[in-house]
Amino acid sequence: MRAPVHTRRRLSAALACLGAIAVLIGVPLTYAGHVLGNSAQFSARATSLLNDPNIRSLIAQRVEEQAIASVRVPPPFQGAATKAVTKAVDAAVQTPAFHRVFDAAILDLHKSVFVSDSDTITLRLAHVGKLVVDEIHRVAPGVAAQIPPSVSHLMIHISGGNFAQATRAARAIERAHTEGVLLLIAGGIVFLLAIALAAERRRAARYVGIAILVDGVLLVAAYSIIRPVVLSRFAVGQDRSAATAVWNAFLSGLRSDAVILAVAGAVVAAVMFAIRPRRGSVSRGGPGRGGPTRRPPARGTTDMRV
Repeated sequence: MRAPVHTRRRLSAALACLGAIAVLIGVPLTYAGHVLGNSAQFSARATSLLNDPNIRSLIAQRVEEQAIASVRVPPPFQGAATKAVTKAVDAAVQTPAFHRVFDAAILDLHKSVFVSDSDTITLRLAHVGKLVVDEIHRVAPGVAAQIPPSVSHLMIHISGGNFAQATRAARAIERAHTEGVLLLIAGGIVFLLAIALAAERRRAARYVGIAILVDGVLLVAAYSIIRPVVLSRFAVGQDRSAATAVWNAFLSGLRSDAVILAVAGAVVAAVMFAIRPRRGSVSRGGPGRGGPTRRPPARGTTDMRV
């Protein structure tokens, strides 16, 4: 015996809500796990930061400090050596060779954090010394002759320190990627059940579309609120600009996914609103079941149909 219409309607609405919750949680988990757990994705996004002048300037500053400290030249050449190193570093960090070195260092960092479970974040740039020396030879050949050969083997440490809470949180999010994918699959199945069990499937599909639309809107709203709160913790100037570049490189895609989700839900809801049942037809088997209805015979006549 089939459940009453109002019971099936309530069950369908409840399933649509459950599916919406699953998708709302699953989308950010899947996105974050993919960005953090996939070494190629992580490296590509991190290396793209070199295109930002603020990030490039911060990196060049760290390289310059360590390069100058390692260059020991006679006193008459110290001023010229410092200027030459500054120019050489600024030029070196923009070269494709430095991008390759930076990419390799990011991959090594990713492995140490997500494979070796290291709580120390240290970006080691090998062979950067050779790039700097090559640039010094180009910009100041006279000074290059005074620089010891050991500088060519210099390894630069861009950042370092113990970030136990940050790395543990990153590993937890990365490991939640599978749960995020399962939530999305479960959400899709629950949405299909909400439609299949509904007494009026068109209306149920409309509610599913609205639920997906709400998910997208909530994710966009959360993104828009959290982003300025996080960035406000950085000092105004180069630090905040650099933090903004990092946020955009790693998290702007989440907002795009949320917008796509909202648009998809809106399209489904709009299509279901636009489709109307044909007049004169109801459900099979009579009123409410899809079959044609019979007109009652006129008064004073006899229905001769058998």
